[in-house]
Amino acid sequence: MKIIALTVILIFFGEISFSQNCELKKTSKIIIGKTITEVIECLKIDSSEYFIFQEPSMVLRGIRGKKDNMDFIIYTKREMQKIEIDTTGGKWEVIPGKTNMELIQDKKVVGFSIRCGNSIITKGETISYYNFDWLKN
Repeated sequence: MKIIALTVILIFFGEISFSQNCELKKTSKIIIGKTITEVIECLKIDSSEYFIFQEPSMVLRGIRGKKDNMDFIIYTKREMQKIEIDTTGGKWEVIPGKTNMELIQDKKVVGFSIRCGNSIITKGETISYYNFDWLKN
């Protein structure tokens, strides 16, 4: 009887782990090659669930955030954040330009790192220092 109970418990926990991995694999297949806007729509990410990150400063690299129990970093090719300054009349005023989101919204995703519970998947061009699989070590 103990063996049967133990087998049922192992199968149950194995299914939970397996379903998380399948969901991550399914999610990972729809990310690479899409634009940031398409990924946000596919994953149904609200603007309060992510921020645009830079690495190094003034170089936009993608979005990073958390939705439910999923942490994610979605990478794009580097996009320089240019600042134009108007110095006419002795004043230094920043000329309004595109927002960070406007600069990367149509960029293709080149890599990602996603953590869901204990499952982590990282693929493509990423910054290994920030990836979740590096952080767990």
